[in-house]
Amino acid sequence: MTKPVICFDFDGTLVNAHGDIHPRDVEILSSEDRVVFVPATGRPLHAVKYAFQRNGLFLDRPISFPMVLQNGAVVYRPGEVLFRHTPFPPAEQAELLAISRRHTRICGLLFSVNQVEMLWPNAEGLRMVRRFDLKVQPFAGQSGDYTKLTCITDSVPAMNNFVAEIEAIALEKSFSLPTVLELTGIGIDKGQMLAGLLDELGLEKSQIFAAGDGENDLSLFEAAEMSFCPVTSPAAIKDRTDAEIDVAKTGLLAPILAKINDALPH
Repeated sequence: MTKPVICFDFDGTLVNAHGDIHPRDVEILSSEDRVVFVPATGRPLHAVKYAFQRNGLFLDRPISFPMVLQNGAVVYRPGEVLFRHTPFPPAEQAELLAISRRHTRICGLLFSVNQVEMLWPNAEGLRMVRRFDLKVQPFAGQSGDYTKLTCITDSVPAMNNFVAEIEAIALEKSFSLPTVLELTGIGIDKGQMLAGLLDELGLEKSQIFAAGDGENDLSLFEAAEMSFCPVTSPAAIKDRTDAEIDVAKTGLLAPILAKINDALPH
């Protein structure tokens, strides 16, 4: 019998707005070995490591969990071993960059496997950099393998104009706010990349339990036997999940483990 899988989003789900992980979750992540934990987040590896380390996890060793990062564009086996990364196709990337250069009110965070570049910095983009613990450098346009683009602005009309221009490009699009848009290549999302990772690890028959709070988590919910969201999630996300969790009170993981406890070995 394969172990159950608990796949969870980071920001707004496991990690609060101050960068803290609930003490109960820290304890569970440190000691629970009857399930496979899979972080699934828009963050890159360095930002995931920082969040864990500031909460006392993986201080002197690689992260032992398999991970689906950058909304599925970069995937790791346990131990931070790169399994797969999926950049934008060259033609789509070139068109996307050309449009992004014209939209000066849209701050663009261009992710590759090991770095993040910032195009058209603005106050909202800089706040996001601080909140999500990103290490950024100025846009250089030299990477041939950008894996994700996050677009941030203070103007809904500016975002609408940008979205209208990229409409014809084959992209996966998900909004976390009306003024924050995440883009990956077509077919690249958390759910599909989780499935490929579990196949690679011999866990394709495992029960999957997923938790998240955003539009980019919906593909995880579709892959899961049961889905969860924090009580603070938007109504549209609550409508798509099976149960809500008061993360500030109980932590994220204990209520999920309680739901699947009968299936766990003792």
